Amino acid sequence: MSGEAVTLRHLREDDLEEALSLWARAGIEITLSDRLEELVKVLDRNPDTCLAAVDGAGSIVGAVLGTFDGRRAHLWHLAVAPERQGRGIGGALMAELERIWREMGVVKISFSTEIANASAMRFYEHLGYELRSDIRYVSKVLRTES
Repeated sequence: MSGEAVTLRHLREDDLEEALSLWARAGIEITLSDRLEELVKVLDRNPDTCLAAVDGAGSIVGAVLGTFDGRRAHLWHLAVAPERQGRGIGGALMAELERIWREMGVVKISFSTEIANASAMRFYEHLGYELRSDIRYVSKVLRTES
């Protein structure tokens, strides 16, 4: 990271409100599955693969949720505070997450990005990720309220 005094650590339950605020400021759509009680479930099941980048004042300036189902890893909500983007924080979060996943034996990492988010795609391509045109992401909402 270029001159940033940032430390990477595991995301904790008491970080979640700050992480949600960061994700929203960075343009990530916050949905029902991003409510605190839902995110606590992610942390409980994936304590080693949800990370925070914290500045010298203790503020979260980057955060990512990583999950692993025993075979493949999935990336959720990687974001860096808009005023801190372009300084290597996102790349550092991804490098650490990939290191952890390698140690866990992950075969493949998958995730989706919004089509309109060209800067995210450029970021991931820079890290060696490839856009697939041979598959479609399919989803179904099972619950619309808590």
